[in-house]
Formats: sequence, C-alpha cells, structure tokens
Amino acid sequence: MATINGTSVGGMTLQADYSYTQNTSANTSTVAVTLKLINHYALYASALTGSYISVGGSKTNYSKSISYGGSTTTNTTLATKTVTVNHNSDGTATCNISGTFVMNGTYRNNSVGTMTVNQTITLPKIARSSSFTVSSSVNTGSAISGTVTPSSTAFNHKLLLKVGSTTKATITMAVGTTTFSYTIPHSWFPSSTSGTVTAVLQTYNGRTGTEVVVNGGKLESIKKTLNKPRILSMLNI
Repeated sequence: MATINGTSVGGMTLQADYSYTQNTSANTSTVAVTLKLINHYALYASALTGSYISVGGSKTNYSKSISYGGSTTTNTTLATKTVTVNHNSDGTATCNISGTFVMNGTYRNNSVGTMTVNQTITLPKIARSSSFTVSSSVNTGSAISGTVTPSSTAFNHKLLLKVGSTTKATITMAVGTTTFSYTIPHSWFPSSTSGTVTAVLQTYNGRTGTEVVVNGGKLESIKKTLNKPRILSMLNI
C-alpha cells in the first residue's frame, strides 16, 4: 500500500492510499484507491457537492457524513474506487489519482473549503514479448540456430517454423532456455531449389502457462525469413 498526501487543514489531511495488481497476459494493472481524512479530532461534517474520487481518468462523485466526537485523532474513509489500467504496447503505463473533500465551515478554527489530493503514478513496466535472433543462412539438411532474449526470467517460449501458413516444426523452450537449433530437412522443399521458412517466436508466462498478448491479440514476435532450400538464407522481416 502506498500513500499520496494532499491538503492539510489544522493537522487533518486528505490522503489517497493505493495498491495495484498486474496481469501480464492482459497487459493491465488493476489500481485500487481509498480516499481518507486522516488525523482528525472531533468532526461533524458532510462531503458537499464537488467531492469526488478519480482513478485513471474515471471520476466518481461521493457523499459522506462524518460524526466523530472523540478526543483522540482518527481516520475516516470517504470513498473507494478500483480501475483497470491498460498498459502501452511496450508495457509502460501511468495512472492519475485525485480526489477532493468539500466542506463548508471550519476545523479547529481553520476554514476548510475544498481539500484536494492529486498525483500521477508510474506503474511498474509489464514485460512484453521476448526477442530472438536466428541464423542468417543455412542449407537444407543443416541446422539453423538462434538465441532468445527473454523479456522476463519467468517467460518460456515456442519457436514455430513455417512454410507458407503451415507449421512444419515447433521448438519448445523451457524457462531459462535461451538457445535453439533445428535441422531443416530436404523434404520441406522436395521439388524446389529455393523456398522460404518463417520463424515465429511465441512468448508465454511460465508461471501461468498463458501466452503473453498485447491488446488482446495473439503476439507473434519478430518474424525471420529463411530462403533457399539448398542454400537457405535467413532475413529479418
């Protein structure tokens, strides 16, 4: 739980407490915020029109009656709100948290009026699809090889080798495996002297087994092209 402090009047402060959870597969963070008046003594008041809580641009007006006659300080929860924040395609995101407490009258001989809290937080970056390199050229009957650079140590991967739209081979790499090798057989191009093989990397969250996606779409990382079945060359596309 983190805290954002806002306006203080007579030692009473408007405060926003927030926490978040992250969904790697959905590329989102769920941000939960509690708006509070903290460290106040006896207080009899109502939140007036204009009192609101806002998270990630989603604003909600609230009403709250406070009736506390104690001689020691206390904290009063005014409103709560939870919002799902979509991260950018590179995994970054920010979220604005703000709120007000509007009150006519005074507190400990201080005019209250409108108390505010406002801050934009930077959410932790969510690791996205891993990248990879692959052999620049190879003959059929020989092995292509390459290296995966994981975006997260929790990720595992599958490398699909395709001819046209047909997947000819799938190389499964466990968490922590960063290299691969596969021999391209002559049978993939039985009557041709040239051809194209496309290598597609799929990234998975090793903790959950779910595929890492961006904006709900299936993520196929960088595509590599392999030309020539007898003298095959790998090109980036």
